Amino acid sequence: MRKSRLVVLTVGVSLLASVGLLAPSSAVAKPKGVTISLTAVVDIVDNPNGLTLGDIAPGDVITGSYTYNPQTKDISPLNEFGAYPHNETRYGIQLNLGSFSVQTDPANVDFQIAIANNFDGSDSYSVVSFNNVGTEPGPGAGIISWGLTDPTQTALSNAALTKKAPLVSSWQSSQLEVEGRDDAFYRIRSHVTQAVEVA
Repeated sequence: MRKSRLVVLTVGVSLLASVGLLAPSSAVAKPKGVTISLTAVVDIVDNPNGLTLGDIAPGDVITGSYTYNPQTKDISPLNEFGAYPHNETRYGIQLNLGSFSVQTDPANVDFQIAIANNFDGSDSYSVVSFNNVGTEPGPGAGIISWGLTDPTQTALSNAALTKKAPLVSSWQSSQLEVEGRDDAFYRIRSHVTQAVEVA
């Protein structure tokens, strides 16, 4: 039930060749981080195993942020697709989900941003954290992902990673998901209403 690394990163973009691109971070020394705050509204809470998910429910507001290095080297050889992996402690995503929260595991960071411009019939921007931890009484998290897609291919003009937050209104879809691990599966799906750079 859990998404593969490839599916999450591409957010609907076929990038079979990109599996080999996701190497350790090539961020420059002493990088300056950029933090983007997020606000989202919950659409679906899928909890087939009856896990303790606090009081999160459809219609609730999720807040959080992600931090990245805009100077991270693009490790993709394709002009229309950028791959920006991060593995340093200061980078990752954190979300508040009612009475519990989830975030990138600072002891084992595997956080990535992928940007596609006019690639395979769409623009896309995806933020993914593969190693995560959570607070009690929540069940933790397997994958945290935010994916924006625009089949009109007008949201982006290139695949560069910048200091600016994605303009949510420019995208046709803006889906934020938190998934449990294989042994404790759940899914909280929401749509991001606002993304603002704060640092």
